[in-house]
Amino acid sequence: MEKQLVEGFGGKLISSREITVNNLQGREITLEKIDERQIVRHFVVGSRLYWNVVIMRIADFERPEMKAMASKFFESFEVTKTDKK
Repeated sequence: MEKQLVEGFGGKLISSREITVNNLQGREITLEKIDERQIVRHFVVGSRLYWNVVIMRIADFERPEMKAMASKFFESFEVTKTDKK
């Protein structure tokens, strides 16, 4: 999936790591293209795929208030209902 994501974005892969958020196993991928950074978190829960994406100019990611905003967005993710399979 990472290869397709990088190719679709047209940039380069900066990092990829496994994550756990609210007891959900997922992956966080960071991509860069020219002056833009994209952080993608994805989780598979039952038969569903959830994506959380933050896209900002690279310079904005260096500002503490923008990092805090991205963190707040990611922290707000919650799965409230799952498939019963």
